[in-house]
Amino acid sequence: MKKLALTLFALALLPSLAARAADLSVYDSARKADLANAQTEIQLMDKATPEELESLFNLPAGEEVSAILSGFLVEIRVSIASQSLNISFPGGDWNTIISSARPGYHTVTGCFTNPRLELMHYSSKYENSPMPHSMFFYGGYAIHGTDEESELGHPASHGCVRVSKRAAAYLYGIVQQYGPRNTRICIE
Repeated sequence: MKKLALTLFALALLPSLAARAADLSVYDSARKADLANAQTEIQLMDKATPEELESLFNLPAGEEVSAILSGFLVEIRVSIASQSLNISFPGGDWNTIISSARPGYHTVTGCFTNPRLELMHYSSKYENSPMPHSMFFYGGYAIHGTDEESELGHPASHGCVRVSKRAAAYLYGIVQQYGPRNTRICIE
């Protein structure tokens, strides 16, 4: 008797289940069409020039557009070869000299995001050396201020990227203002 009741109940539900399945099919078709349209728009945006994107999205002109499109408002580029650092951010562009790893040590290369900020850090590895305005980008590697400013412009560190104390404070302030998550550091 129980089997018969369950069978009758299932038969009664069949029309509503069929209607629901048809609704889902229509929904899936519409969703697939939306996805296809979105993919087409992305492909078109990938081919657009910065000027076209500026007008399309009413974006500010110039380098801000490339920063916004890359997903990072702050871009720090370090050149080991020229011992220099460039920072680009919505407020402008700025350069300074650095010291990277001296012979026998290594400065890590690559692009890194979301640096960890420490106003004042003391190296546990190198005689408790002060590292003011540290921006740790990869493990113990950081961009930070140095007491040895006369060494800037040529390799002199244990692997970190050293800058003057004034430059470190400036960089730190910019990254703090725009947010570490909006920051990319590239070292080459």
